[in-house]
Formats: sequence, structure tokens, C-alpha cells
Amino acid sequence: SYSISATVGEKLNFRCPSLSDFNRTNRLIEWYKENSSTAFQSGRAGSLRVDSANLKIPGVSRSHAGMYTCQLRVLIDQQQYKVSRVVLLHVQGPDPEISTSAPDVTVTSDPERSSTFSTDHASPPVIVSPLNGSIFESPHGSGLELWCKVLTGCHQADSTEVTWLVNGQSVDSSYLDGRALQGEKRVTRVTDGCHIDLRLIVVGITEEDMKTELKCVTQNQSRAQEVV
Repeated sequence: SYSISATVGEKLNFRCPSLSDFNRTNRLIEWYKENSSTAFQSGRAGSLRVDSANLKIPGVSRSHAGMYTCQLRVLIDQQQYKVSRVVLLHVQGPDPEISTSAPDVTVTSDPERSSTFSTDHASPPVIVSPLNGSIFESPHGSGLELWCKVLTGCHQADSTEVTWLVNGQSVDSSYLDGRALQGEKRVTRVTDGCHIDLRLIVVGITEEDMKTELKCVTQNQSRAQEVV
């Protein structure tokens, strides 16, 4: 796997690495992101542009971070093979803030509703998965994808912090920096509140990683919780 870094707003153009020896006839190289089974179409694909072996991003944003796979189909001794490379894109810096204006709204409620809201406001976040003591297995050299799922009140979702720790350190300051990527938190409304999902991707698993402690930590104004 290969790792590259970019800054929000930067114009990025990266080429599929180490495939030139297999592509002497200029065959089409397909690009995929994460676990998608649909390749980017040649030309413009949303905020991305695909040009054969090159993937171009006119203006990098936080949403572009993640794992990309470039793939080439080759014919060797009348047998077709797929040759692929994995590129991990790290994006640094925050997305620019978008200012929006909205009319002032005054809300009045009866005491019962106010009491109910106050009780919900004090509820602490709960880690739904993974469970304490979970063991994740992955073959050496392959990638590993983990999800932390937290249940909290929807009005607390923005202020609830969720993060992954590697041996007690943040992902960026741990020995996995360059091989691990923590995604952006994703909020989904459910029946009993809101779920916050946070992904951790580790590429190129090594023997050293087998002894690593990965911990999901969450907290808001009420309480903190962690799962190892």
C-alpha cells in the first residue's frame, strides 16, 4: 500500500503507482474508493476527475480522505489477471466554514416537555460496538477496517466526541501514523436517539500490530466511556 498527504483546498493529481510494467499497451486503469464495487467513470466524477492512470482532485476536502484502489486487467500466458495498488489519502486541515443565515425563532413549551428535555440532555453516550475484549484478525499485509458505534441523544450528537486511540495515543501521534486513517464521524437518527459511527482503517498489517491495543473513546458533558 502507498500513503500520500494533501491539504484542504489543494489541487491534487496522483498516479497509480508501480503499474507501468504491466500497462505497456495503455489499457484502462480503474479507480475505486473504499469498498465500492463501482469504478469511477473516465472524465469527471463529482469532485474527482479520472484520466487513465491519474486521479485528479481540483480542490481537496475532508470527504476525499480514505483508501483508493487502482486496478488493471492484464493478460499473461492467455490468462487474465487483476493487478491492483492501494493508496491511502490523508487530508490535513478543516473544511472551510459555510455561513448560513436563518430567521430568529422563539420556542415556548410547557413544564412537562422542559422536564423531559432536561433529563435527556444529561444522558451520557453509550458505546454500542465494539464490545470490550473484542479481537480483530487480519492476514499479514492486508488491511483492517473497524467501526465504533455510539448511541447518544440527537441534540448532543454534535458535542459528543468520539475517537480511536492506539496504545493510548491518538492515531496521528501513534506508531501507526501513515498506515492508519481515522474517518469523520457520521450521525444517523434511530428510534432511541442518534448513532455516531467512526471508522478506523489500518493498511499493511504487520506482526507488531498483533499486540496493539485499539481503543474507542467517547465523551460529552455528562460522562466518558471507553472500549478496548
